[in-house]
Amino acid sequence: MIEIDLNNKRLLTLLITIIVLIILLQSYLKIINKYRNDRIFALEAEKYAIEALEAVKIPAARERLQAYPHELSGGMRQRVIIAMALASNAELIIADEPTTALDVTIQKQIMALLDELRKEFNTSVLLISHDLALVSNYADEISVMYSGHVVEEASGKEFFKNTIHPYSVALLNSLPQKNPYLKLVHQF
Repeated sequence: MIEIDLNNKRLLTLLITIIVLIILLQSYLKIINKYRNDRIFALEAEKYAIEALEAVKIPAARERLQAYPHELSGGMRQRVIIAMALASNAELIIADEPTTALDVTIQKQIMALLDELRKEFNTSVLLISHDLALVSNYADEISVMYSGHVVEEASGKEFFKNTIHPYSVALLNSLPQKNPYLKLVHQF
């Protein structure tokens, strides 16, 4: 087991960057190998990409395939990333704050899409979020991290009923209690 000094931010940043690059490279290599193994030619590759974009409900997928990232909305960019994961037959999608900077209706669409694809493609989703309302609606299992350590683990239902760690309690207490728009599945 390798111990990592969690106070060394430079080392942590480097390790996270390396992990992300490895994941992206693996996804890229899976796509390339699929093309090689199946002898998919340019037109078939384009068809495959369009199907992936359509699977994540990108409107006018053929036209969007030619678009630059800055020409897409935040929600569409999130969908393209999800499509890339699906195209590589990812067994695990790491969704790190997948709804940040998106309006509430788009947040709901993105999370519903992730949930639908998780079921359809038998893919696991690791949801990383500070949004406990979001977590309450989509997480089967919850782990709370504090200072780089997991301090509490529970099922989604149990976490909101029987929170143990003081940091978890503080997180829950920070939620607005009387907001009619905040609909937690698991009331506490």
